[in-house]
Amino acid sequence: MTIVTCSFIGFTMQAQVNTDVNEKTTTKRVTEKGTTVKTKIVKETKTAKDVIKVEGNEKQDQESMRITNVDENNEVIEDVEMVDPENSAGMMAIEKKKEMQLQESIQMQLEKAEKEKQMLMEKKMQMEKEMMERRQALQKRPDGMAKLNKDIDGDGIK
Repeated sequence: MTIVTCSFIGFTMQAQVNTDVNEKTTTKRVTEKGTTVKTKIVKETKTAKDVIKVEGNEKQDQESMRITNVDENNEVIEDVEMVDPENSAGMMAIEKKKEMQLQESIQMQLEKAEKEKQMLMEKKMQMEKEMMERRQALQKRPDGMAKLNKDIDGDGIK
């Protein structure tokens, strides 16, 4: 009986502890697109641990102490970076198409410039031909008229 009484007193002398654990876990997946695909999975864990301590005696309505420990933990579960061959091929095709369009545009501009140059040369030749015809018409004198003497130095005195 003494042993039972001693063990009963031993258990009541210890402080009473009530633990409440509240854990919240959030998993995030971040994926970046482009030629390389980056995937990162992060597990964020917030743990709130409430501990209520009460004195271990026989009194009723004892004061209790509440202790809250908050623990935040970020854990990277997966971090993968890989090249997306489908995206890379698509981007290469787009680049080739742009390059071909640029080359076609340059070629069209050169052809257009060549045509304009040729038209200007033809117009210039026609204008020179007309000018020569007018000059000859103006220099032609009727029969019996003296030829025009050209003023060499342009001062009006022959």
